[in-house]
Amino acid sequence: MSRNLRTHATTYNAPFMARMLGEKTWAIIGHIAYVVLWPAIWVYLRISPPRTRVVIAYNGKILLLKDWLGDGSWSLPGGGLHRGEDDKHGAIREIFEETGLKIKLSDLEPRGTIYAKSAGVSVTLHCFSLALKQSPHITLHRHEISDCMWIRPREVAKIKMSSTVRRIITEVAGDPGAK
Repeated sequence: MSRNLRTHATTYNAPFMARMLGEKTWAIIGHIAYVVLWPAIWVYLRISPPRTRVVIAYNGKILLLKDWLGDGSWSLPGGGLHRGEDDKHGAIREIFEETGLKIKLSDLEPRGTIYAKSAGVSVTLHCFSLALKQSPHITLHRHEISDCMWIRPREVAKIKMSSTVRRIITEVAGDPGAK
């Protein structure tokens, strides 16, 4: 697995509690909070607007993010749309919030919409791809994101992620087994 973050500049803006307690302890707290708050999260997701996911690629690798609040799975940048916000603007906002990357509308390539169901929750995901031309400087929003890594599409099967995220990567980046 190519977990080499040194090839791309990454800044971690860890929240105060993460710095004080340590990253591993903070991740454990995030997992416990996820389990305890799951009923509220489930209700929120059932009534929430559509969401976005973006496959960000650079130099043959795809950026994955890990939420601090969750089960430790890797995902793609993206999130829920704000009221009245279109999917492309929402994707750009989420990319900036989670990674600090500033991109233009014209850089995003629409890849379709996926309707997924997970744990009894139906979710609409507007998917995009973004091919970066220069080495990115990632600044993680540490109140939301605990880690990031770059992987080659063929490594997708080795990573803990939802079947929906795996499907998005496969459909956008091609068959991971073929690369």
